[in-house]
Amino acid sequence: MKNYLNKLFQSFTITILPSNVEKNVSRVKLPNYIIPLTLLIFIIPIISLIYYVDKTQKLAEEKINQIELNEKLSSQLSLQTTQSEKLLSKVSTLEENASKVKNQLDILDELELELRDHLEGLPVDIPGTGGLDIPLEEENEINNEMMLHNTIESEDPILNLTSNLNLQSDLLIDRFNHTLSIVEETSEEMDYIPTKWPLNTNFVTSDFGKRSDPFSRRSAIHTGIDVRGSYGDPVYASANGTVILASYNGGYGNSVKLQHRQSYESLYAHLSSYTVKKGEKVKKGDIIGYVGSTGRSTGPHLHFEIMKNGEYIHPKQFIDKLN
Repeated sequence: MKNYLNKLFQSFTITILPSNVEKNVSRVKLPNYIIPLTLLIFIIPIISLIYYVDKTQKLAEEKINQIELNEKLSSQLSLQTTQSEKLLSKVSTLEENASKVKNQLDILDELELELRDHLEGLPVDIPGTGGLDIPLEEENEINNEMMLHNTIESEDPILNLTSNLNLQSDLLIDRFNHTLSIVEETSEEMDYIPTKWPLNTNFVTSDFGKRSDPFSRRSAIHTGIDVRGSYGDPVYASANGTVILASYNGGYGNSVKLQHRQSYESLYAHLSSYTVKKGEKVKKGDIIGYVGSTGRSTGPHLHFEIMKNGEYIHPKQFIDKLN
């Protein structure tokens, strides 16, 4: 190492020969380290330049790549934004439709309740199967948990809306189907309930209940209603039934009595004539006779009475239901 340093600081001589022979020869004495120093002076800038150029090129490439990446991300963001706007538009439309459907379901629900109230007010003994059932507490909790689970599991608002609407509509459809089955059954039963006016006129000359007997003038119970009519006016069956009487019947005169379902009977009295015979089946609205004044009567009219389980009841409480 010492020898190397000694050599480094030793000198060497450079002889410069002039082109003119008349001039003296020049000699320059330089230390040995001048050569590596000179090399370093030239090499370092060259290396630095090369490094700078390479670094600049890499930075330029990275910048270009970053610009391309930004453009790609911007394009994807724009696409996502467009899709989100479309989705929001669909959700908004679905929410509007859902609101309309919900209102319609509410209206149908109210109509179904009104229909049930109407059915309950009719004189038909339909067994109470189904209807506005209230689920058991345990089943209620299970249904609520299932609905909550479905809502949590599904993050798709469209799926949630359609799922909820489908659930509500399915439940309402089930209720309506059940109600319609009751309506059909009720409609069939109503054919056997005396709800039709037996004459084309409905002017009552003597009501049901306590009254003054038109012959004795004493207080008496009138077991039916007297409806004004003219001789020969048709008398109609108030409901489907079987003729159990078609003959002269004492003070009632010519009479027809019908047996209906659910222990109902109806009597049509003071007829001028009748068109049916005992044992015959008749339909609601069929002509069973004609107005007259036979028996204990002061003039042409129809005495009409209804019995349920052998007890007289006011006919108007049935007839007024549908007339």
